[in-house]
Amino acid sequence: MPVSTAPPDVYKTARSQGPNGDLNVNSNLTWMFQVDTNFTYIMRLHFCEFQQSKVNQKAFNIYINNRTAQGDTNAADIIAWSGGKGVPTYKDYAMYVDASNGGAGGAKYTIIHRDVKTTNILLDENWVAKVSDFGLSKTGPNMNQGHVTTVVKGSFGYLDPEYFRRQQLTEKSDVYSFGVVLFEILCARPALNPSLPKEQVSLGDWAMNCKKKGTLEDIVDPNLKGKINPECLKKFADTAEKCLSDSGLDRPTMGDVLWNLEFALQLQETADGSRQTTPSRGGESEDLAGEGGGTAVNVGGAGEHDVSDLSSEESSGIFSQIVNPKGR
Repeated sequence: MPVSTAPPDVYKTARSQGPNGDLNVNSNLTWMFQVDTNFTYIMRLHFCEFQQSKVNQKAFNIYINNRTAQGDTNAADIIAWSGGKGVPTYKDYAMYVDASNGGAGGAKYTIIHRDVKTTNILLDENWVAKVSDFGLSKTGPNMNQGHVTTVVKGSFGYLDPEYFRRQQLTEKSDVYSFGVVLFEILCARPALNPSLPKEQVSLGDWAMNCKKKGTLEDIVDPNLKGKINPECLKKFADTAEKCLSDSGLDRPTMGDVLWNLEFALQLQETADGSRQTTPSRGGESEDLAGEGGGTAVNVGGAGEHDVSDLSSEESSGIFSQIVNPKGR
């Protein structure tokens, strides 16, 4: 049985739209159910297409608690997701329900991704980054001890050495992994390259070594050399270096990382004569709160805001949209 197949009881709740696109444009399929407030929910929606067989024959929007989960340029397309007719698939979404103040501000939840790496950071056509693949993530309303004791999981090259040694996962574990991502961006090489000399195999170790020796510019992507303002490069490299501190206590919060990267961008834009104000969103997880007590899953309806898609492009305060970034 495919891993994407849901239990039989789930399929008993299934509903279907017909093949007529003109009729489907104005139709909605809605499920409503009660939920408890002040909880983090991971909602899994199962799909299987039996009528169409080609990509883009049936694309639709998904709204959860009146928030957009799939829509606009990223509409749901089951054939594109599953690869064929009659093939089951699913999507996971994060939803935070809080009733403490009518859902306006919401509760603050700890979400540790545990597998931050370049292949799990997706970019849309506007170069806006979103995080994907939360299969290893840990969530919780609080972390009284500041960590979660758990079996070590993650990707070599990005793994927090402190987490590896102590088996204690913290928010700073993601910060370490993101530091490796920053050096990947700067140096245009993978986190691990076994074909290189031993001291250069791990990008994190090699970049830190070069930074300490003052030779970091020697391993910067050749396509970037001469194009980065020195002050911008220093701020960017210092931020990445701080993320890779051996002790989690010495690493910045993700909010601090965000602020420093936006400041580095401003330094570059100022040097280019095209300075723009970049947004400041902090480093907390985005609240997707409703008013509590119940929620609705709506296919094809109308909504206004974003809901996190965990399986393909999770969005949170971890990464901020950068105004007018210059891609390469």
